[in-house]
Amino acid sequence: NNKGTAIAFLPVFHNLSDMEEWFRLESLPNFVCLNLSVNQFFQILIRFIFYQIKWYFIFLSLWRKSKNKFKSKINDVDSNLLLEHLLLLDLGETISRSCISNLFVYELFNKSLPSNVKSVILVQEFYSTSRVIKAALKDRGTKVIGVQHGLGLFDQYYAYIISPTETGIGHMKNNSINSYINFMPTPDFNLIFGSYYKKMIAGFNGYPEERLIVTGPTRNDNMIMEMLDFCEEKMISIKKTSGIPLNRKIIFLCTSPRDVRSTITLVLDAIKISKSKPFLVIKLHPTAIENTIDFTEYGFTKFKDFVITTEDINQFMFISDVVVSQLSTVALESVLVGKPHIIISKDLSLKNSFIFSEQPLIMHTDNHNEAAQILDKFLLSSNSKEIINENRGKFLKKYFDNMDGCALERVNDFLVNL
Repeated sequence: NNKGTAIAFLPVFHNLSDMEEWFRLESLPNFVCLNLSVNQFFQILIRFIFYQIKWYFIFLSLWRKSKNKFKSKINDVDSNLLLEHLLLLDLGETISRSCISNLFVYELFNKSLPSNVKSVILVQEFYSTSRVIKAALKDRGTKVIGVQHGLGLFDQYYAYIISPTETGIGHMKNNSINSYINFMPTPDFNLIFGSYYKKMIAGFNGYPEERLIVTGPTRNDNMIMEMLDFCEEKMISIKKTSGIPLNRKIIFLCTSPRDVRSTITLVLDAIKISKSKPFLVIKLHPTAIENTIDFTEYGFTKFKDFVITTEDINQFMFISDVVVSQLSTVALESVLVGKPHIIISKDLSLKNSFIFSEQPLIMHTDNHNEAAQILDKFLLSSNSKEIINENRGKFLKKYFDNMDGCALERVNDFLVNL
């Protein structure tokens, strides 16, 4: 808006309290409201019910076939059969959650987006969402623009790998793929953080290179500018305000939406046997279902050994000595602010991601004994900071073209030219 570009928000409310909070804002920005008539709402509801039943029977049929294969190969289960079974488990969750969500998004944009909207920019773009919206708007001139979600491309990364088959680019002779690209077209543009990602995605031949626009890390402009302005006085002030001891090393743990309890438990076990005995700051994921942890079982006392914060993530990244998370884009943000990172890679983490090859900046473990050793190495080693700084420069050069805090300006310039 400051540059004179006409921009309106399209807010998505996950619950009524979100909506109430939005309307409590003193001066609302320009925004677009997608409204459905009563008739349209009931039409969509009927479609939901119809497709839920249809998808359920398809899933049930595939599940029975998979189980029969298992019974006939009890002593010789190959990896492909196991993968098929795991994918079916994932499909069951997709049918009950993502499919319904995507169907609602499709109907909403198809029937309700005002005709004067020239482009839709998805602030946190998961690849499937952009394709669903593009499909809904395929008969009109509205551009759909995806924005790389986070620094790691974790969810997007795996979606893009299979995109040559999905999109049909380079495979247009196949009628089924022609049908797919008609129903699930790729977005017009994707704004990404660096040339590394552009080469990676274009290398799969599933996305035209000219549609991949390098802007720099759009979600981290504020973080970069705050980091440049950060000083010792601000660090002391944050610690005092948050009840964090001034003389302790700090671990900043950022949880994911799932496995909150097991992750916190592993970190507590690691701290308990570590020599460095750091102070723990916990930031729960906004959508996490908070699991009650009895910290006294581990001998931990609030404001003496740990604190749970609801404040902005940036300031705690700056004051911490080590950042810990599950598989998350927080890992790359840690390196961005010059902090070593530990990924708690429990369960079925996708360890073939490039993120797991970035040692010693980013370490990973699923064991509390090993986690304690990594913590002590980061916190007690005399040359730990020197090693981190030495490797950080190469890391930033590899993954990001610009770290100047002006990514959003480049987004605006692209939109103006568009």
